[in-house]
Amino acid sequence: MSPGECTVATVPDVDRNCQEVELHDRYLWWVVDGALRVQVRDGAGRHRVRLGAGDAVVVDAGARVTVSREPGTTALGCPAAGTPVVEPTEQVGRSATRGRVARSQHGALVELFAEGLHYLRTRGPVDGEDAGTFTGADAVPDATVRRPPLPTRTAARAAARLIMERPADDLDIPHLADAVFSSPSTLHRQFVTDTGLTPGQWRTRLRLALAVADLRNSSATLEQVAQRVGLSSASALCRLFRTRTGTSPESWRAGHDHGDGHRNLPGPAGGGETRSTWPRTNRFHVLVWAWRGGCRVTVGDSTRRLAEGGLVWLPAGVPNAVTGEPGGLILPVGARPGRQPGPDRPVTVPADHAPTARVLLATAGREYDPVAPEQTTTLDELFYAYLAGDAGDPGRTTADTAPVDRRRGSTRLLNRLAVDFRREPGVTRTAAQWAEILDCTGDDLARPLWNCSAPGTSGSGPPGPGW
Repeated sequence: MSPGECTVATVPDVDRNCQEVELHDRYLWWVVDGALRVQVRDGAGRHRVRLGAGDAVVVDAGARVTVSREPGTTALGCPAAGTPVVEPTEQVGRSATRGRVARSQHGALVELFAEGLHYLRTRGPVDGEDAGTFTGADAVPDATVRRPPLPTRTAARAAARLIMERPADDLDIPHLADAVFSSPSTLHRQFVTDTGLTPGQWRTRLRLALAVADLRNSSATLEQVAQRVGLSSASALCRLFRTRTGTSPESWRAGHDHGDGHRNLPGPAGGGETRSTWPRTNRFHVLVWAWRGGCRVTVGDSTRRLAEGGLVWLPAGVPNAVTGEPGGLILPVGARPGRQPGPDRPVTVPADHAPTARVLLATAGREYDPVAPEQTTTLDELFYAYLAGDAGDPGRTTADTAPVDRRRGSTRLLNRLAVDFRREPGVTRTAAQWAEILDCTGDDLARPLWNCSAPGTSGSGPPGPGW
């Protein structure tokens, strides 16, 4: 089959290991290279689409979708927003349309992907403006409209999927725990550890994100939107909106619509806009990529300039802000929970250790896929190197840094064990074999495992396949 060829057929599930998700917004998947399999289920049945390089598929809200990337594939998924950059070629069932993307439009689709993450505002602060204060449409920062991050642990992730499929149901923690064969305390702990949110807070964030999507892509009344997402009334929706965004649903809808129900597309590449993040403190360590143009990165009291193509880690728990050059674009590649300590400054990735642009784009597409997000090995390896490469401020003495080094060394061993378990869930090895593979002594390996499992410690047990 040629790279651009696409087939449509009524077939069984694409992959029994892939999760089928109902879309609450109109979404696009675009293949840069490789191949992507998308299964769409709607009133006309099930349809499978295999996309090659340059192909795209747009799927309407209400359809149920499964996405599966073939090895080596670079593909991006994001809200469709009208997508005039995609030339339709064939209707797929009632809910999907496949098409082609001209090479000249590749940059516009990467920008569309970036805008779909809602982590940037489209202009930087002007002289005299408070960088943390906005009005109207600008009052909606990324964290308020993005779906909350999916937990990584098995029980919490299954519960999150259940909430996503039934957002209008008021399932309490005991019922959720029963549904995923867990205990309420374990489920609560996993949610907080993996996302920084309790199950109730996670559901509220999800409902807000779904309400935003509904307001943006439909003409439904506030009462209808509230009922669809599980809120008791339009008044409850307005209270949630004002609490989280500082504006009303009507004002938000007016500021994000241009008359035909679709959001404005990003401007042309290099159009001169200055994009920046909202000043914030992340619960996660976030890897940021200067995809086009350079940027200024501030973490705590430290500021660095990142050249085009550079990578920088924004540590968890430290205030940060990123401002791009005019016409530039900043992309997050992925994030990892802030359980491990990080430095109080931006940490750049050495150029000779950085993956290629193609690998970085593929990693961002996998980590932030709207239906099937994945925890990639590429980001794991960069994360371990980030933890290993920073033992604190250069001015610290050996005595000061030794406890930090030991703690981070233990963290790295646990993380490497977790990666190996994910790759080979059924593997059985002796402690001596694991120590040899991880290039450490038996005592080095035993210490972090004991700390995780010993009574009275804060760990939640040794890593396993679902970690």
